[in-house]
Amino acid sequence: MTLDQLRALGFDRSHTVCESTVLVVDCSQCKAVTVQGHPIHERGCPNETHECAECGAPVSKRQRLCPDCGECL
Repeated sequence: MTLDQLRALGFDRSHTVCESTVLVVDCSQCKAVTVQGHPIHERGCPNETHECAECGAPVSKRQRLCPDCGECL
């Protein structure tokens, strides 16, 4: 997983250390953790995302479709 992917998933305070070889998962709204290599927000975190119902792109938990798929309707 890359830093850009983490940020797209809502981990807005994530960063790298040790010359960009180690990723630190962090969120400004919750105590984010990594479980078996998968970053996870606390339940109810406003930064939490899920996949778009049409294309699978990450979208806010309050939305069903990403902006691109929403325009097609």
